[in-house]
Amino acid sequence: MSRLRHAGLTGDFTRHDLRRTVATGLALGYGSVVGRILNHVQAGPRATAVYDRYDYDREKRTALDA
Repeated sequence: MSRLRHAGLTGDFTRHDLRRTVATGLALGYGSVVGRILNHVQAGPRATAVYDRYDYDREKRTALDA
């Protein structure tokens, strides 16, 4: 936050506001991995959560790099 303010970003905002802004931007083209980037618990059948151990690192990196 201090680096952003030092760079000239002004206004009344919090870290959560920045997180929400990034999530919104990612959702425009990478909606399938936004929850994983934000480290949200994935909803769905319990079996999927237990057996799907793929980490989506490649997809998350592509979204963040974009």
